[in-house]
Amino acid sequence: MPLNNTTGSNYGQLEKRILALLADGSTYSAQEIQTRLSKIGTDYSVQAVYHIFRKLRRQGVVLKVRDRFSLSLTWALDLLHLARQIESNLLQSVPANQVIPAPMHGLSWSFASLMALDDFWVQLMLIVFERSSEAQMYNFCPHPWFYYAQQGKLEKFYRVLTQRQSRIYLLIGGRSYLDHEFSRAVSKCLYNCVHASGRTIGGTTCQHVMVIGDYVITVRLSKKMGAAIDEAFQAINSKDLSSLLLLQQVISRPTRARLSVAHNPAKAGTLRRKFQNLFGAQ
Repeated sequence: MPLNNTTGSNYGQLEKRILALLADGSTYSAQEIQTRLSKIGTDYSVQAVYHIFRKLRRQGVVLKVRDRFSLSLTWALDLLHLARQIESNLLQSVPANQVIPAPMHGLSWSFASLMALDDFWVQLMLIVFERSSEAQMYNFCPHPWFYYAQQGKLEKFYRVLTQRQSRIYLLIGGRSYLDHEFSRAVSKCLYNCVHASGRTIGGTTCQHVMVIGDYVITVRLSKKMGAAIDEAFQAINSKDLSSLLLLQQVISRPTRARLSVAHNPAKAGTLRRKFQNLFGAQ
């Protein structure tokens, strides 16, 4: 992508990709960065890469030694400190009665899009993990559509759970190509996945169920959306761009969905035992 055709939005994406490459602790020349980016299908010119490096050097984000660039350790440590403060403040400052129900009570929210639901769903799971001090989650999902909807965001969420030494035991209701591709893609240090076509634990073809400690989280999709997602998963047999765009078009449709969380030790215990019978006692 020539420099004079690179928009502000494209520069923002390029900056994120450069920082992600530098995060491995290595040093790179601008040419090496451009080559690595081209291998993953992003066509930026060397001039565009230099443009970003000049900006990052002015901001103190990167260092340059001869023709090679690396992340500034001072900047990285400051960012780490800030991230820890943000994590602590966000997890502790959210009023408990807004997202965590009182004992033996529940809370629920309605959504008009799956993207909005997914954003809140991730935050809710993190807060429940934090407040319950639980390390394990048992989960049934008909299809892992959420992974293909916002993969970059989900991978960040997975990294947080891996750092917390959490473990997710996931029963996937489908056996399609994309169902199995999800199982292959996610970290085995975090996920233990089982595919059981036609079998559910607590859920349906339109309902996801998660158990974290004494909390049960439920996501209910409309029958129409559940059927559309199932049809897309059955039809797609590759991860090419057109196939993923087809799935994202389905997920992006206006819909009705509901997310609920309940503190119910008895129900959570019953569901947990069913999962443990499948996965083995943990």
